Amino acid sequence: MFPKSHLFARYNLTYLPVDETYEVDALIGAFMMARTDVVRDQAGFDPAFFMYGEDVDLCYRIQRSGWKVMYVHTTSIIHYKGESTKRSSINEVRVFYDAMEIFARKHFGGSVLFLAFLRIGIVLRALLARMMRRRTEVVMWMLDMISINLALMVATAVRFDGLFGFPAYAYPIVPIVVTIVATVSLVAVGEYVEYRPTIRRSVVGLLVTFFLLSSLTYFFKEYAFSRGVVLMTIGFSAALFTITRGLLSSLDSHRGVRKRRIILVGLNDHTASIIEELQRAEHRHTEIVGVVATSPFAVDRFCGVPVVGDTSYLARILDVTGAQEVVLTDPDVSHEHAMELMIASSTHRARFHMASEYDDIVTARIINDVAGVEPTVTIPPLMLFRNRVAKRTGDILAALVVLTLGLPFLALLTPRDRVRLWADVFLGRRSVVGLYPDGERRSSGKVGITGLVMISDPRGLSAQTIHHLNDYYVNSYSIALDIEIFLKHLLRRNRG
Repeated sequence: MFPKSHLFARYNLTYLPVDETYEVDALIGAFMMARTDVVRDQAGFDPAFFMYGEDVDLCYRIQRSGWKVMYVHTTSIIHYKGESTKRSSINEVRVFYDAMEIFARKHFGGSVLFLAFLRIGIVLRALLARMMRRRTEVVMWMLDMISINLALMVATAVRFDGLFGFPAYAYPIVPIVVTIVATVSLVAVGEYVEYRPTIRRSVVGLLVTFFLLSSLTYFFKEYAFSRGVVLMTIGFSAALFTITRGLLSSLDSHRGVRKRRIILVGLNDHTASIIEELQRAEHRHTEIVGVVATSPFAVDRFCGVPVVGDTSYLARILDVTGAQEVVLTDPDVSHEHAMELMIASSTHRARFHMASEYDDIVTARIINDVAGVEPTVTIPPLMLFRNRVAKRTGDILAALVVLTLGLPFLALLTPRDRVRLWADVFLGRRSVVGLYPDGERRSSGKVGITGLVMISDPRGLSAQTIHHLNDYYVNSYSIALDIEIFLKHLLRRNRG
């Protein structure tokens, strides 16, 4: 961040000149030389380091044995940084910080405080990396919250002749509550976390915000200053949200005019046809950055386009190429597999289409631009962020109640393994309502204490019926369905 700073640039030493020779703490493992006897005395690289950190560890041990580590400027090589991870699914940020933790444990393991700070740093760095990949959504959320608070101030000024016209005790509680309620409402309708921000979805989220804020004033009368202020706040916010999302759409269109970067998945005739159509109809605005195979491959190019890897590390390919669109042309790629690829690559904000011809891509783009959803690759409701959060929250609350207030009854009146099952629910290994084990590998859903299969007698159901019931639960999930299944489970137990 500050390459010339002696304080912040001590790891890479970027404040030192590159055309001088001097002593350093460590060298890069891609190009380092040492006396054979010195390396043998230290037993070489430590195999505890999978990738990254082994060079730092060796240099540190050599220094401690009394030798110097020197940077020599009179020779050089070309190092293609990142090639080891480019064609793999390895999370290099995670691996790097794991290596730093191994190094710290090995040489500074006696300092519990140091290790604690290191772990906090790793978590913060991972969070920052995730936020940077979602920077559009993070910036949009910040703009939305600024907009809604500005709208609140304008509405207050209109109603009470002052930007801060509420009583003194209302600040900062009212702006904080409005921000929290608006954030929860917008996330609940899929904004920021599931789909590209849209005007339609944001307006729905604002309507939910209005009803929630209006409801809160019934319970907290001292904050029921004016329902008109709430209504004006939502109205002004809707106008500001429309402006920001319109600007976002214009920026997206501008980026699209520059160059739309596309990856095609599949080495087949459909891909060849689509490549031809894209090069004919969109050659000015589209760049086909590569073709991705769905199985092991032995070719470097396909129809003149480089083959950049296979689907096992598609997310990494998107990270390297910066592609904004992924077209799945291979008919052997199932909707389930397509959904898994889409979820695994969600942080890159690339659009996914399943298409066998160019017209399918055009149709999907139009629907995506208008509705903000992908019509050809649908994500099951159970995988949606809002449903996962709501379901996990319900599981934790239910498990807490059962394992505290209900523990005496659970221990006395039910088999012992019931306590373990509820403990698994609390730890996230199971769900209160979920799937019945059927041997099928699914990208969503956990085994449940009860479920569609369990409210009947599983012993009387065929394997195919169990499979269909599990599929229905994943594809038709809703909170209401969970409640209905749980109530039927209780009724069945009472009847039994």
